[in-house]
Amino acid sequence: MKNQSIQFEIIDHRKSKSQPQWVTMYLAQIRIYLKPINMFGEIEQPTIESIYYATNTIIEKLVEIRSHSRQGINPTIKFNQEESIIRIYNSLNTLMIEVIEIKPRIYGYARVSTKKQSLKMQIEELKKFSCTQIVQEKVSALADRPQFDTLLSTLKQGDTLAVWKLDRLGRSMFDLIKIVSEMDAKGIKFVSLTENIDTSTSTGKMMLMLFSMMAEYELEIKKERQEATKEIARKSGRLGGRPKGLSREAKKTAAVLMGNYQEQENGKYKYSISELCAAHNISKGTLYKYLEYMNVPKRGNLF
Repeated sequence: MKNQSIQFEIIDHRKSKSQPQWVTMYLAQIRIYLKPINMFGEIEQPTIESIYYATNTIIEKLVEIRSHSRQGINPTIKFNQEESIIRIYNSLNTLMIEVIEIKPRIYGYARVSTKKQSLKMQIEELKKFSCTQIVQEKVSALADRPQFDTLLSTLKQGDTLAVWKLDRLGRSMFDLIKIVSEMDAKGIKFVSLTENIDTSTSTGKMMLMLFSMMAEYELEIKKERQEATKEIARKSGRLGGRPKGLSREAKKTAAVLMGNYQEQENGKYKYSISELCAAHNISKGTLYKYLEYMNVPKRGNLF
């Protein structure tokens, strides 16, 4: 069983960590409480309410211990349930410690391939899923996705990434499996609303693996079909690729070009290579290709 992450942050506001000593004692005790072990040896996740109760108990014991010494303490504990924050003040009403519950966030990712397409339907569905933040992107899955890359770097342990449909996340099924596996290793959940996949459940993980195997099978079938098609083409004498030689129009152009190329005036070639290319609207490479096809020997380039 995986250990659950401790979703609480303890902030020590003391200017000097050595004083007062009761704060140090409290921090030591509460950190032990944040990782309680039950009778089965499993780590249980405490709640902010249980931490508040534990805080009161620890402080009472510290006050009782300190009451017999010269340095008495009279801390005040304030619990803001709406913000899930416990604040502890000293006798001078100076803030000493804060225990803050870090609630996991649900991020939504909505994407369409072109700018003309609308994200409205995806956003509405993600809002119904109570996403706290929705990242939008209008870009093909094959192109760079800066918004998505930033979102991945933002996700933390305990967070959830939700999409309207599986193909909104990955470039391919293999890419999707890779992304989801990396998130799972970091303790990040993935949810696909259309396919009803939730990787925090065993059923969701099984469904994702089935999709992965189906995608791999489909890819192998596609490769076999391509090879079979090539084999049939080879047997029928079609090797694929562009047909050799020139088209009918290209042959006409080559014939005219051959005459222009060889035409001379006063013992010199009448047209330069640049003039011939411009006149026939072709590149030098195409010009020499046509001349080679017509078996015309090259001459010196006259510009």
